[in-house]
Amino acid sequence: MERRKRILKRLEEWTPPPALGRMPETVVDPAIAMLWGVTPQQLQEWARAQRDGSGNELAGAAASPGEVEGIARVVRSLEEISEVRAGEILVCTSTSPA
Repeated sequence: MERRKRILKRLEEWTPPPALGRMPETVVDPAIAMLWGVTPQQLQEWARAQRDGSGNELAGAAASPGEVEGIARVVRSLEEISEVRAGEILVCTSTSPA
């Protein structure tokens, strides 16, 4: 049990790379784009981040229309949701109304 807790703690602190292995030249399978969002544009962004070390940029789909500027709070686990303050921009892998 303790070993698993240590493993889970290390995994929480780890930010995995967006993909593993050799990057394909193109993505032709629509299911890849639909299920995982891997598009030609996404491949270009990953390649640029690898090339110039700009992996500090976030990209994704907005949950609502419009533009806003402010503090962005990256939430990687349910436990971190309590850290989000009013007026902050929530950045996470997915959300639900719940």
